[in-house]
Amino acid sequence: MKFIKAGQGTMVEGDGYKKDVFVKGVDLISNKALVQMIIIDPHEIATDHYHKKTTEIFYFMEGTGVFIVDAKEYECFPGDILICEANEMHSTRNESDQTWKYLAFKTDNTDLEGGDSIWVDSKKQ
Repeated sequence: MKFIKAGQGTMVEGDGYKKDVFVKGVDLISNKALVQMIIIDPHEIATDHYHKKTTEIFYFMEGTGVFIVDAKEYECFPGDILICEANEMHSTRNESDQTWKYLAFKTDNTDLEGGDSIWVDSKKQ
């Protein structure tokens, strides 16, 4: 059993997003799982990327935004869930004036070893 208090994660800033990593593979029996809270500020875009092996399950908590998966747009609201499989190109867009927050549960996350996230046309990779 593990208990993680709010604010105990590691904040990482990317291109158009921030993420608070609060459960890593070393925290679990499965060393290739990860849980993050993603924060997309108002009018920001997290650019196109995909993962070679990782499946991501997103749970939308606060605010609204658009998730684009393989060129199809999904308007996401609190309580919605979206699953993105390996090799599905995806990006996000926050068109609102409020912060958009959601959880990302990652399975078979080989990014812990490096190289699973492939960013397309991005400053930060």
